[in-house]
Amino acid sequence: GACSRSRHGSARPVLVRKSSAALSATYVVGVALAVIGPMVLPANYYFDTATIRDHMETAVTVAYNDSFNNTALLYRGLGFGTLFPHALAGPVSFTAVYLAAVSAAGIARVNWIPWLFALFAAWTVPLAIYDGTYSKEVIALLVTAAMARLSGSGRGVAFAAALGLAYAMLFRTYWGLVIVLWLTMLMVWRMGGGWALRLFAAIAVIVPLSLAAHEFAGLWLSDGRTVVVEARGFAPDPATMFVNPLQNTSPVTDIVNTASGWLMLVLPISLLLLGGLQHVAFGVFQLTNTALFVATQRRASGAGGTDLPKQWRFAAAATFCVAYSLVQGMFEPDFGSFAKHEINLLPMFFYMLVHVARNRAEPDICAAHADARR
Repeated sequence: GACSRSRHGSARPVLVRKSSAALSATYVVGVALAVIGPMVLPANYYFDTATIRDHMETAVTVAYNDSFNNTALLYRGLGFGTLFPHALAGPVSFTAVYLAAVSAAGIARVNWIPWLFALFAAWTVPLAIYDGTYSKEVIALLVTAAMARLSGSGRGVAFAAALGLAYAMLFRTYWGLVIVLWLTMLMVWRMGGGWALRLFAAIAVIVPLSLAAHEFAGLWLSDGRTVVVEARGFAPDPATMFVNPLQNTSPVTDIVNTASGWLMLVLPISLLLLGGLQHVAFGVFQLTNTALFVATQRRASGAGGTDLPKQWRFAAAATFCVAYSLVQGMFEPDFGSFAKHEINLLPMFFYMLVHVARNRAEPDICAAHADARR
């Protein structure tokens, strides 16, 4: 590395932590992707961006569950399109979500672990594409990061849940389902239940929610996927689109369709069979994430000691990942939508990885030189 001179004239190494250098490089590449993406990627990647810009011209007041309207109002309130040019929205949005994810996950404080920082860099690619623009996902990820930071106690979880429900009211009602499943499974964890009991509790809660959805909206929960697929009936079907295996007639079929959708998303073997470069790349990426999630749960009992806030945050993060992806399993019609929405799990997912890996990391370069000086 570079060296400097001490006051006695001897050479002294100037040390740069590998983890800090990797995060800085990843950030720079992410900003570049946010800027270049709209120039080279297909227009359908930026449908939401165009819609938000249109709403920035017409939105007047905050509306219940109107994500485009309310997102446009937020960007306009921050001065985009007036004080600041639209071109700045991408870099600023990406910077906000990148810093939020790094802070909530605590990855900047962990020693150098090559695979961890390589995986974070891989997640940064879709983060820059989907959030490095006018995007509804920016607000969702910032909410998730705040929830991850809050969830260090029972009271903190209550505040996090309130924040999530406020987001559901203003932007996406399905987050209400996520919060209900999250709190249910977290309650089972608090009572000492493992993942089998947590998932059983989630299924038990889905039954009345399914009945309520059918009673008041005329649709079962997983009918959302069917509605989207039918709406695309006159357009060329994306290669990654999939449908419910059963026609919904009861909460039982609703649960089967939800479970099958969930398993297809988190274990995307079908993508590998498609054979396209982007399909195989995302399939391998998702299978890696799923395997790492399972590994963190197996190792969790030996990580974090008796630090109760860390135990709360770890359990809250793991349970939120499952609750959120289960709800995605209810309605996602294709893997493109899944990838865009899954990015919101970045703070929670990497908090788990950092929590488990922290005590297994090799000493970073600074610690190594400190040992050498001793």
